[in-house]
This record gives sequence, C-alpha cells and structure tokens, in this order.
Amino acid sequence: MRKIQLKDIYNPADMDDEFEALFHEIDERSIDGCFEVTEIRADDLRSLQTYMGDMSVIDSYHLFAEPGQDDRVTELATNFDEERVIVIRGNRVIDGNHHLVAAHKLGRPVQVIDLDCVMESDPYLAI
Repeated sequence: MRKIQLKDIYNPADMDDEFEALFHEIDERSIDGCFEVTEIRADDLRSLQTYMGDMSVIDSYHLFAEPGQDDRVTELATNFDEERVIVIRGNRVIDGNHHLVAAHKLGRPVQVIDLDCVMESDPYLAI
C-alpha cells in the first residue's frame, strides 16, 4: 500500500493558489495527513465527475475543451506518467483533469488520492 502526503506531490505555492480548486478543498488536516494511493481502472474513468459534479470529466472535455487544452492532453498522453497522482473528493476530480483525459484516451488506469479519506500522519511511516 503506497501512502503519500499532499506535500509529496505539490509545492506550497500550488496549495496556496486561490484560483485552483485544490486551494478550496484542503484544510490543515488534509495538508498534514496521509492518503492511500489507489488505482482507478481505465474502464471506470468515465465515472469521475468535474469539480462541480455536474458531468463526467470525459464528457466535459469533449464538449468544452479549447485548443490549448487539447494540446496539453496530447502532450500528457505522449509522455504518460503512470506514477502521476490525481486528487479527487468522492467522485469529483479536484486536480488532474488533463491527466485523466489522457489516461482515458490511452485506455490506462490512473493513481488517485481521495481527500475524503485522509489518515493521520505517521512519523515512523516511510512514505
């Protein structure tokens, strides 16, 4: 079982950017806590919803993506990072939409942490 903290995947400036959804979803407990990294199978990626929870990330991308976003997804698919962890809360994607779409295009699973499943940090745990 792989466990990580938010500080393992984000620098402080990323977590303090009020224009990002992550900023509005984290608190002291989630910043200091640990998360188990789980995998969502390629067949289940369509079930993940936008931050607003109003439609799937995949459907939103197909309906609303702008050319720059398509370029970003193509870049991520070309250089796909299997270890990249996206952040969800329940079934809503908080951070990692472009990576999720790239994985879906490739038929690959994604690694996730769920902000609803924060564990207390264990100082003796090798993360």
